[in-house]
Amino acid sequence: MEAGHIIGVAALYALIYYAVARSALADIRRFDPDLFNHLGASGGISAKNSIAITEMLLDRNLPQAHQPRSFRCKLSLARAMLLLSPGLFIVMFVLL
Repeated sequence: MEAGHIIGVAALYALIYYAVARSALADIRRFDPDLFNHLGASGGISAKNSIAITEMLLDRNLPQAHQPRSFRCKLSLARAMLLLSPGLFIVMFVLL
């Protein structure tokens, strides 16, 4: 594999991960504004949102059973992608 392909795959993976995590944060804003504010998130693009996403992903109390299913799925997917990312990048660099 060429380096450009590996970098492209890694960038696409990171973009998809960020979009899923950001979408989960937007869901929180809709169904639980108090939690959104507790996480320190803000509307738009901000470094605070990256910190809020990290807190959301590492919070063991999320998701809760009463929260929307779409949010629970997005949060699980984002956590799985975060967990698998080191292995994916190691495999890609071995192929280089």
